[in-house]
Amino acid sequence: MPSNYIRKTNVRPRGLWASNDLRAAIDAVNSGTMGVNEAARAFNIPKTTLKRRLKTKNYEKLNRLGPDSMLGAEAEAKLATHIKQLQRCGFSPTRSDVREMAYKLANKLGKNNKFNECSGIAGKTWLASFLRRRSDISVRKAENVSIARARGMNKGIVETYFKDLEQILTENSLFDKPGNIFNCDETGLQLNTRPDHVLAEKGSKCVANISPGEKGETISVLSCYNAEGGYLPPYCIFKGKNKKAEWHDGMPPGSRIAMSEKSAYVNADIFLDWLKTHLFPKKPPGKMLLILDGHSAHTTNLETLQFAEEHEIILFCLPPHTTHYLQPLDRSFFKSLKSYFYEGCRYFVKGQPNKKLNRLQFGKLLGEAWGKSANVQNAVSGFKSTGIMPFNPRAIPEHAFLLEDNIVAEGTTGESIQQRDSQESGFSVGQSILGQIVSPDPDLFFEESDLDPAVLLGQQTPFAEAGPSGMQNLQNTTPKKSALLNNITPGKALNLISPVPIITPAVKRVCRQLATGVLSSEKCATKQKKGKKPINKKVVVKSSKKYKKQKKSSSSESEEITLNDYDDADERLSDYENECVGCGEDFRKTKSKDDWIQCVLCKRWLHEGCTSYEALCQTCGNTINKKKK
Repeated sequence: MPSNYIRKTNVRPRGLWASNDLRAAIDAVNSGTMGVNEAARAFNIPKTTLKRRLKTKNYEKLNRLGPDSMLGAEAEAKLATHIKQLQRCGFSPTRSDVREMAYKLANKLGKNNKFNECSGIAGKTWLASFLRRRSDISVRKAENVSIARARGMNKGIVETYFKDLEQILTENSLFDKPGNIFNCDETGLQLNTRPDHVLAEKGSKCVANISPGEKGETISVLSCYNAEGGYLPPYCIFKGKNKKAEWHDGMPPGSRIAMSEKSAYVNADIFLDWLKTHLFPKKPPGKMLLILDGHSAHTTNLETLQFAEEHEIILFCLPPHTTHYLQPLDRSFFKSLKSYFYEGCRYFVKGQPNKKLNRLQFGKLLGEAWGKSANVQNAVSGFKSTGIMPFNPRAIPEHAFLLEDNIVAEGTTGESIQQRDSQESGFSVGQSILGQIVSPDPDLFFEESDLDPAVLLGQQTPFAEAGPSGMQNLQNTTPKKSALLNNITPGKALNLISPVPIITPAVKRVCRQLATGVLSSEKCATKQKKGKKPINKKVVVKSSKKYKKQKKSSSSESEEITLNDYDDADERLSDYENECVGCGEDFRKTKSKDDWIQCVLCKRWLHEGCTSYEALCQTCGNTINKKKK
């Protein structure tokens, strides 16, 4: 930490006068009403200070005594502004990054400094002093945000979402019916403890936290509440086949448990069961709006959408990668629920350290956490913070659009990108090789010498005509560094030292279109029909008996079927042609996410995961391997 000078009390205080007193004393001296000594005594200003200010005509009081900082007030202000700009774009610099920027900035500006030239970085003492001088900059704990979420929270997407939501609320007269607006989502709870901030001996090498296991079992909890503050009981999903009655012990009244053989995550069948047996019996009269995310279990099951339409349940899907700001449950409930749940797990392990957490204790732990977090205030604040009820599109804060100013607009060419970056950094398009377009590290070109000021002010670069080969003669054509230092500003230097990264828009996939807005069975049926795998115009159907008899020759009889379109194929192909060779699943009713491939020998279709061969089904591949042996 830097040493802070403490003024001695037995010495006459300095700098206790104000700028107004100084101006009044100077006016009195200039008007001839007082002398210098008399004015100094009358306005409590040191005589030497008054004489010096009269000579230099400097009538403003400095903010601090002593010498200026190494970078200077102007450069530090620009550095703080640059840090804020990087933060708004999602690339907040670390302590080491700021120290490195300070070192390079001091060298670019020709500032006399005491930074370590061997390490090429400013010291920790300078950073502590910088943070003390800049009260608007502090050290914070960053939170990871995926690039998909950063791109998804786009102002255009959010505005379209609120327009669609307003239209639905208007058409169904739901503005004054908060009890008919629901939100549902699922979250995972682990039967384990989570380490938290604790008090321990200072300087301890290891602060341990005993847990019942390395990793606990995950149980999904499907939650739902409305804008009035009413909650549906939790709907829990366990992995397994057989359900035990004692698992319900301690759960909130009306809770249900569903079993899933593959995993404890929600799927289309479980969500449909929740919709029929859990939500529908508690549905309020009239039309009901259910806001949910774009999980495949919510949007791809045709039976779910048809059931919702028949019973006046409007399913409204949130835009993809926006639920961290647009979904009420994520904003106000799940964090509270998990906090109380893991606190209960910690108390259980502390009270019974030799006992492992299992499903028998889950119901009691969930019941206690649910009772503390499922209150009216959390539900109402969730809908209010997301702008749903009361309807307020401006409820989403500006900082939610993390990369709004940093994503290159769709259709922007490389030339326009260079123009934008050149305008921000102060250089022309022809000199973009100095900025972030070609090299994000300016020291590649600025280690010992920098370019001429005339070049930086818009004239031709010494390697503009020669192209890439001209860069080899860069050191022979660059003048001394002092010529550049008189013209470059701190803002331009920072744009060279640490350019703001540019985020390109996401690539649109034609094969996968995520659902958003109102979900309907007609759209789902059309999408499923379009998403079917195309069948070749000519498919050879071979008899399995004849194929087994065929060993060396390929003279087995085959029947060639010519297909005109997809619908005709469904009618004319035999049933086994529509089924997976491996698992037997019908292609027209498939729920697997695996791609379908066609065997090059038998021409039958199968899941990609149902075979260990690249272009063969398991039967044909095994047959070929036997022949080779």
